[in-house]
Amino acid sequence: MLESHYRELRSIVGRYDEAVVLTAFENWPAPYRERALAIPIHSLPVSLRGLNAIVGQKSRSGMPCSSDDMPPFGFPRDFSIPSEQEIFPKIGPVSWKEVEAFRIMKAGDLEHCLPILLTSMTSRMRLILEPFISLGMPTFLHLFPAVNLTDFIEARLTVKERQIVSARWQRLPEGFAPNQTQKQAVMELAIELAEESPISDMYIDLCIDVGSPDAPARLVEINPVMAELSQGGS
Repeated sequence: MLESHYRELRSIVGRYDEAVVLTAFENWPAPYRERALAIPIHSLPVSLRGLNAIVGQKSRSGMPCSSDDMPPFGFPRDFSIPSEQEIFPKIGPVSWKEVEAFRIMKAGDLEHCLPILLTSMTSRMRLILEPFISLGMPTFLHLFPAVNLTDFIEARLTVKERQIVSARWQRLPEGFAPNQTQKQAVMELAIELAEESPISDMYIDLCIDVGSPDAPARLVEINPVMAELSQGGS
């Protein structure tokens, strides 16, 4: 039953393969990278062979692949992130947000944990990585600096045909109400990004650090609008 459900979801996501690939940081246009909340400290290339191992046949059948299935993954000699630096890893456009041990980790633990990290993937992660394989696109393991979002407000804006059609706050510190300047900053950035969008229909997640006076709005991530799923499809 799980395998059948996975295939059904994959058939939906498959209609948006190109859009999914474009949501990975390495494929963002320059204006998006310039406005990003954070940029990777380091990005490790993941080959198609590596992706195939991660999203392999055993994974599709619901069985986790083991580190023995992974091709050799050379750790770069120029890797120089301080060992105590907290990092937020993402492979392509997806993070390990459901895997508490790897959602945020210390840079010094990465080399030792890398084989486990790459095989500790949820079905959601594998589902989103399959378009890279379908299109023959390698990706990267991006190591972002972990950002404390305690004092941030976040908004999600929906873009259709590169026009903003709706907006809502996703995160507001308790008792905080955004002022007009902050609302305007979010909307102006959203309009700018929508016009430069590589995807005609998408969600844009933006944030502002309200603990820093005059902090600009920043881009957190983008996601394609999948009509079948947003309308309650499986």
